[in-house]
Amino acid sequence: MIGLSKLKILALAAVTSSVRAASPRAENRDVVPGAYIIEFEDGQDAAGFRTQAEPAYETRMDLNFDLFKGVSIQLDDTDTAEERAAALASLPAVKNMWPVRVLHAPVLNERVGNRTLPAATGAGARLRRRQDGEVEPNYPHIMTQIDKVHEAGITGKGINIAVIDSGIDYTHPALGGCFGDNCLVTHGWDFIGDGSVWDGLQPDDDPQDTCHGHGTHVAGIISAGENEYGAIGAAPGASLSAYRVFDCNGQTTDEIILAAINRAYEEGADIITASLWGTSGWPSEPLSVAASRVVENGVPFTASAGNDGDIGLFWASYPAQGDGVASIASFDNTNKPYMMQSSQYIVNNDTVDDFVWEQKYPPFWDGTPRPLWVTGYDVNNTADACEPLPDNTPDLGEFHVLIRRGNCHYEVQAQNVADKGGRWFISYNNQTGQPDAFNLWNSEDLEGAAQVTKETGEAWVKALESGSEVVTILPDPFGPDAKVEIVFFEPDASATAVSLISGRGPTFEMGLKPQFGAVGGSIISTWLDHGFYVLSGTSVSCPMAAAAMALILEAKGPQEPRILESMLSSTATAQSYHNWDRQWQDWLAPPAQQGAGLIQVYDAIFSTSLVQPSGLSFNDTANRAEDLTITISNLDSDTEVSYEISHVPTHSLYSLRDDKLSHFHLDAEDVPDHAELTFSATRLTLGPGESAVVNVTATPPQNLDPERYPLWSGFITVNGTDDSALSVPYQGLSGSLYEAKTLTQEGIWMYNNLVLEGAEPDFDPKPENYTWTFTENPEEATESAALVLDVNWGSRQLDVNVVALGDYPGNTTVGIGGHNVVGPINELTGGSLHPRVGYQTWISDGVIADGIKLPEGRYQIVASALRIFGNATDPKDWIIVESVAFNVRWA
Repeated sequence: MIGLSKLKILALAAVTSSVRAASPRAENRDVVPGAYIIEFEDGQDAAGFRTQAEPAYETRMDLNFDLFKGVSIQLDDTDTAEERAAALASLPAVKNMWPVRVLHAPVLNERVGNRTLPAATGAGARLRRRQDGEVEPNYPHIMTQIDKVHEAGITGKGINIAVIDSGIDYTHPALGGCFGDNCLVTHGWDFIGDGSVWDGLQPDDDPQDTCHGHGTHVAGIISAGENEYGAIGAAPGASLSAYRVFDCNGQTTDEIILAAINRAYEEGADIITASLWGTSGWPSEPLSVAASRVVENGVPFTASAGNDGDIGLFWASYPAQGDGVASIASFDNTNKPYMMQSSQYIVNNDTVDDFVWEQKYPPFWDGTPRPLWVTGYDVNNTADACEPLPDNTPDLGEFHVLIRRGNCHYEVQAQNVADKGGRWFISYNNQTGQPDAFNLWNSEDLEGAAQVTKETGEAWVKALESGSEVVTILPDPFGPDAKVEIVFFEPDASATAVSLISGRGPTFEMGLKPQFGAVGGSIISTWLDHGFYVLSGTSVSCPMAAAAMALILEAKGPQEPRILESMLSSTATAQSYHNWDRQWQDWLAPPAQQGAGLIQVYDAIFSTSLVQPSGLSFNDTANRAEDLTITISNLDSDTEVSYEISHVPTHSLYSLRDDKLSHFHLDAEDVPDHAELTFSATRLTLGPGESAVVNVTATPPQNLDPERYPLWSGFITVNGTDDSALSVPYQGLSGSLYEAKTLTQEGIWMYNNLVLEGAEPDFDPKPENYTWTFTENPEEATESAALVLDVNWGSRQLDVNVVALGDYPGNTTVGIGGHNVVGPINELTGGSLHPRVGYQTWISDGVIADGIKLPEGRYQIVASALRIFGNATDPKDWIIVESVAFNVRWA
């Protein structure tokens, strides 16, 4: 296996827009060279495996659990890891084998660069109250009916929820202030300790969140007690167990998470929640397998659907993609708390008042009081500073320059300010509500950028127009004088919509994901240093869903996970589609985005009817399920209930663009065509406690192009005379995923990645029989061979090998298709469970995986992808593409 110093992964932003799939998010698929997770066959153990295994290795982690028997290992020789790993996988003791991946904690949304804003403490509590003195309601709880459940006296008491995350700061007053029996956080384990993923783990029994904060935020969403922000947990009566899996850099490995899942199960968790994600789209991924086994053994598991909604369909995340695992989408808050800096301004060297502002880029404010200067007093000017400032403008170098948000780009306004010596740019908004999203990445002459509210900006303009001097103070947001407040804004157009970033399904085998959603768009919760913080995404909707399950378990007693899932799914409220232009549509968001919809917990608990399962998938054309079933149950012990059954379709979404290769990002093309569903019964009456099975048949839409893989979907409705209004999401796909063009001959090419001084980058593909000239001295190199491979769909196995086209002096193997394989191009291509990643680039200096230095000769690169639903042992089930032939020469 080639070392990281010899091989780099590069995203070619200049090549295609589809590279977003291979953006820095792909870091969540980094692997540890030479490290593997081994699962043993039944009856086998570590001792038996060591007896059979010839390669020398060290044990990384003992993974001996009730539901998983195995070990993670580190091969001593990473240069030959590919070959040795293949030998290990064939041993009788080995049931499954996966590479060890490095995973990253979810990205925080309140960041500038790589720095996290300080936590808000009591300074912002006053902003939690309206002008009439009333405390702001907890809108996420209102949206999900959790407030009504609390009013009924149900708090999740007696239920333990295991939080797999960065640990929990249990010293936080809102999180009990202690650890152990009779505390909110009762037990747990720290898999990291004072170490790190790369420097060695130092596990201990104290799962304190010392340096990250994410797990503490999650814990508060579930169980926070009374606090000055009114940010009460959704299940404040539930206890928590904490399993710390992230180091201070926000990194972990899937072996650690696998151990945490199993330990939480064995230590008696009633519910397990994991606000983390990576992308593969395959339920056979190891963490998804582990989570599914927990569910099969009676413990519900909630997992984030992911925050990659802009990547489009077929981007299901793990472990949420696991069978039976509840994948949780995110919905936007109706009243958004917002993290803003707090500072002061001074009028006429006399009156001092507070204001809030948002840091933008560049971020280099220094806290020096500076007079405010404004271009004009017209607070309705739509083109403020959109033209060069007049000649009589003074040198703006020592002013804070105030500009109204206009109809030209911020960069234009900023450059006009900089042209007059301005270094400090403050925009005031032209509309009420939260700050506008902008950063001045190209304004090299500026030192600081910020935005204030419409009301603040207009007040400053009015004071300046009257002849007053206004001096503003903007300290370093990350310095010791920084103060952060949490401001609540009126609802915007996205209130109650599915969050745009919420990850979308389905899985590559057409598993319906997500299952349903909770509120994740701007949530205030507990943070480090006994503070509070605002985060967004499925990381924060996921624990709310786990808390909802705890409320149901307290109210109704033990429930099978799939019953619990159906309770929440069937009573959820489906929302209309809200597109990336922030416009509402007159059709429902598809289940691939919202699952069943936004959970309604009170209805889930007190409904006297139930419909199962939580969703139906009719699969693709080649694997069409002709007849699926739903089960309707009358849970009322006294009353007969009659039901009407129908369906509400939504628009179909094309997975692929017109080129029939590339996936849509942001909004997929939608068409009103939809499937028609027929039922074995459209009306039925059930006595108390009775259930009935209804057959469901789908006729796919006929006028859609199957080569673009339209995803058709909707909601089966079941309305009862007991006032129940239940639904089941369904989906299907036109076209055969087996025939999907995961690889194409046009999608493999080579170019020279080395840009010499004074030369322009050359992305042009090299022709047939091009000669690559390599040197062992990197300083003398004139070429670096880069392979570009376009992976349009996911594959359970992807192999990219260098193939000899003539006599080869070393050992070779026979590859798929009979090729004379010299060796794999790198460790990331071999193995299993790849997502659709768009363009990937691998760079070689003539040395490939397993430490093989290519002798001079003639070669080709061959990529092989196992088809979706394919059988790895059948050569026909592989898509094989070949690069042009090339020659290798050594200088």
